[in-house]
Parts: sequence; C-alpha cells; structure tokens
Amino acid sequence: MIDLHHLRTFITVTQESHLSRAAERLHISQPAASQHIRALEDHFDIPLFARTAKGLTPTAAGLQLYENALEIVASVMRLDEILDPLKSSLQGDIVIGTVYAPQLIRELTKFSSWILDNHPLIHLSIENRNSNSVLNGINSAELDIGFFLGNDHPAGINTFAVGTLQFHLCFHEKWKIQIQDLDWNQIATLPWILMPQDNPIHTITRNFLREKGIYHLSKSITVNNNAVMCEMIKSGIGIGFMKPDAASHSQHPHRILEHPSAVISTKIFCGCLHSRSNHPTVRTLLNQLRQMALPGENHMASPGWVASPPIRPEVASDN
Repeated sequence: MIDLHHLRTFITVTQESHLSRAAERLHISQPAASQHIRALEDHFDIPLFARTAKGLTPTAAGLQLYENALEIVASVMRLDEILDPLKSSLQGDIVIGTVYAPQLIRELTKFSSWILDNHPLIHLSIENRNSNSVLNGINSAELDIGFFLGNDHPAGINTFAVGTLQFHLCFHEKWKIQIQDLDWNQIATLPWILMPQDNPIHTITRNFLREKGIYHLSKSITVNNNAVMCEMIKSGIGIGFMKPDAASHSQHPHRILEHPSAVISTKIFCGCLHSRSNHPTVRTLLNQLRQMALPGENHMASPGWVASPPIRPEVASDN
C-alpha cells in the first residue's frame, strides 16, 4: 500500500531536485524525506532518482511516477473538497409522524427537499398516522418528531403550533330540513358518526356540543377511520364533523351538505419528546420546521348552504 504522504514527498523532491529543500518545504526532517523516497523505491523495486552535481534528478521511472502521482494527489484533494463539508453535516435516521392535512403535507414536501439539499446524510422517513398514534410514537421514541391535532399541550412533549384545521358539520341532503335552523336539541336527536374518545376530534366535538347545551346524543356510531366516517355520512347513515378537504368529485349520485355556521377547529402541533429536543439533528430540524406557518385550512363559508361533492374516502386519513 502506497502512503499518500510518501507520494507528496516524492512530488516535492522532484520539483525541488534537492532533498533538504523538499524537506524544508514540507516541514519535515531530511531523514524523514529520505525515508519516504526509499520506501517508494522499495515498493516499486526500482530507482526513482539519480544523484548528480546539481542534486537529485528523476529517472525514467521517476518521471513516469511523477506524472501519475500528480494526478493521484489531485484526485485525493478533490475528494477532500467534496467530503470535508460533510464531516460537520447532520446525519442519521429521522422519523416524522404526521396527520393528513393538505397544506401540512405540502410544507413537509418542501421540508424534505430542504433536507436533501442541505443535509444529504440525514435519512428521513415520514409516516402517516392519526393524532393518537403520533403521540404514542413520540412518547415511545418511535418518532423523532410528530404533527398531531389538539388544543392542549401534552405532558413531556415540547410543542409549537404550525396552523389550524377546521371541521364542518357534514350531512346527507335528506337531513337538510332538520339541520337548517341549527336547532341543536333537534340535531341531537339525529344519528351521529363520531371518532373514538381518544381522538382529539371527539373531544372537540363533545365540547362544541356542550356549549350548545347538548350533553347526550340519542343515537351515535363510533368509527376509528375517516374513510368509514366519510362513507357513512355520504350514505346518509348519520351526520358528523369532517375536514372540508375530505370532499371531492365522485360518481356517487347524492350530494353532501355542510352547514357554514357549524364549525369546530383544532390546532396542528409539531412536537418532540422533551429529552430529544436538544439532540443536534432534531434541534436543527425543529428550528427549520418552526418557519412553517400554515394558514388556517379554512373552508370559506358564505350565507346559506354549502354543497360539497360526495366524499372520496381514499383522500381522508384518520386524525
């Protein structure tokens, strides 16, 4: 194996034609420079210099080695230039869990591009989860960073809000007469489709109903999947709060209505475990994510009814 330092010494001796001047230029002793040349000659088993009155003159083998040595050292220097910046780069596996919200996903797409451009040694994984799963993943250290819905700050997790998300009361057109005047006592008698109790939207829905004086729903079905909820509302089984972005064009003949005045909202939080917040990579990524400012994902309401195309379940994910 050829030592790169020996090649550098050989190049310098060839250029200086003198061992002592080469040693001085390299800031090494003359015996050390001599040893480098001798090691190369032993390796190739051929003389590389001839002694003359003017100093050291490269042999034919030495001249050929000189041209190649210049290329080798230049190539190594180019590698150093490429790799040196990466020595101080952040690196490692980072897993982010997130709920589905279109503007959030768009911002995470930009964030992913930023990582590829600025921190190529970070391997980023993004997982789509519901809020409860995101919080569990953060607490169990499965996730380094997570985006979840809620209006409270979970214990042990450092959080900051990046935006808000609105949910509108959605229902099949057959319920229009019962709902149009927003008589909440009457609305409470209709069948409701709800998320499970550990889902933040369930809590927000219940709080909203309590503000309207409704503490009990006559009939309700609990589902833990937005696609199922969408299908049930689309089919007229019940009513419930859904994200406006869950509505899209479909071949289904019925139309879904949204009441413009029956709206609940929740914050979108970004968070990580308190004990992870000072990790260099996590800290840098959180600082970048803090620049993410999502506008409220509002569905602009106008007086009267808002008709939505039937809901396509595949675009909705659990909250």
